[in-house]
Amino acid sequence: MENPQVATPSTRVMLWCHPRSRSTAFELAIASVPSIKVFHEPFVVADLWGEERRSLVPDPVVPGHKFHEVKERLEGDFPGKSAVFVKDAPNNLCGNMDNIPSGYIHTFIIRNQKKSVISNFNNNTRVMKGLTSEANILKGATDYSDLTAYYQLFKYVTETLNQKPIVVEADDLLSSPKEILQKYCTETGLLYADSMLHWKPENISYWFPKMQQPYFLKYYDTAVASSCFLPLEESVTTSNLDESKELPEEVLKLIEQNEPIYNEVVKHKIQI
Repeated sequence: MENPQVATPSTRVMLWCHPRSRSTAFELAIASVPSIKVFHEPFVVADLWGEERRSLVPDPVVPGHKFHEVKERLEGDFPGKSAVFVKDAPNNLCGNMDNIPSGYIHTFIIRNQKKSVISNFNNNTRVMKGLTSEANILKGATDYSDLTAYYQLFKYVTETLNQKPIVVEADDLLSSPKEILQKYCTETGLLYADSMLHWKPENISYWFPKMQQPYFLKYYDTAVASSCFLPLEESVTTSNLDESKELPEEVLKLIEQNEPIYNEVVKHKIQI
């Protein structure tokens, strides 16, 4: 009996994230290496614009982005590439683990929940203010910052798929980007390159076209304009954590709800 054909290339890595976790900067660092095929949030695309979407985005449906089609695309061959790297969000898997592509090492990035949840609420308010109600802004921010789906996927990867947990802690990434990236690459089989520390700004031509539109880019503008990992104390995103501002009770409750998940996952962070 013949062995099933292995897709090319064999090194395939997924980075699962939550909002405001530095994941887009991490992706752009990986995308600085031309030999790596990079996908930006294909399951987010399916959930926002695909034929099976849950989103109420007023844009027309875009054919070719059903969840199973995304899975098949990610499992395809990419001749001439040394590796495939995918960044995506567990919330947009819609709880269906059957949508996860085979042949991948699954990794996770996580950030202090007080920082990330407040940052996402402030960012969502900045982008959506005047376009929808405050209630919708709050719901959008808290729904996406909820780590329930993230933790379900983490448990599925480590217990059902029996993969070793590989976790990037966001503040560690900013404090020691070279060391974290080198260890991440060693753990996943990616080839480290110094270009991962200094990349070309706005290198997003591979993103889904609607994600490159000015309106949608507002969610990612700081990361997209970046060319390196800013030292932790200089991070622009950290500076928008106005703790003197009164926060909605839902935001405070979500931080408290997420904290045990952060504490459990971060036990497995890359050590330097």
